[in-house]
Amino acid sequence: MKRTGVFVSYSHQDKKWLDLLLVHLKFLKQQYQFSIWVDTEIKAGDQWRKEITNAMESARVAILLISANYLASDFIHNEELPSLLTAAEDEGAVILPLILGHCMFMETESLSKFQAINPPDKPLTDMLEGERDALFVRITRETKNAMTLEMPQVKPINIIEKDNNITEDGLRDSLARIAVLMVLNKTDDIFEGYNVSDIYKLSNIKSRKRVYEAVKEMENAMLIEKTKVGKVTFWKLSKKGKKIAEEFYDILLLHVNKK
Repeated sequence: MKRTGVFVSYSHQDKKWLDLLLVHLKFLKQQYQFSIWVDTEIKAGDQWRKEITNAMESARVAILLISANYLASDFIHNEELPSLLTAAEDEGAVILPLILGHCMFMETESLSKFQAINPPDKPLTDMLEGERDALFVRITRETKNAMTLEMPQVKPINIIEKDNNITEDGLRDSLARIAVLMVLNKTDDIFEGYNVSDIYKLSNIKSRKRVYEAVKEMENAMLIEKTKVGKVTFWKLSKKGKKIAEEFYDILLLHVNKK
């Protein structure tokens, strides 16, 4: 399922903050026709759990309204967060935490690795009305930027950029693509393939972000293809990818054997 929407995760005890946020996010619906989903969209007779699952699976951006109530919610902890964090890990969904009140956000390892919109020691409950509005405007802009960001396209033949003015970052990106190809060239005997975490570990590339970006570029270039097992996405080479990987594999093996 293509990720095209915005999902707001919150505790029902914090609904007053949700209502204030939605006033600002409505601009994105009016101007950009973005889908902004909250559980208030569920109507009588709907299968509520299925509706929430579908909304999370289609979310490109997830806004988390963090508070003590949020962290204490068993449903959020067991149902919503695992799916959203997996989407961020495997598919690049953007997580935007907004700190509502003083809580154990920094001690929650799965969440604190994401940059919050506001410092945890300056939650909304400590702000004046004008400061709160400025923060809501900021998260609206961050959401718009994440929703409109285009992934760069890579041509299959340009695994290493043919550019006389190649930059240091450009070279690193090219090497990351090759590393991803080499890792996935070993997946013939693995039915599912490798997930992004596996690729990162096996690639020996230090930057996790660079590996993730290489994977997405490879997908756009149709060098790799994905399958989903449960909530986890696995990657394998396409026919085009296998052809290119085999060419590079012979070259790299030669260098390895010389060492």
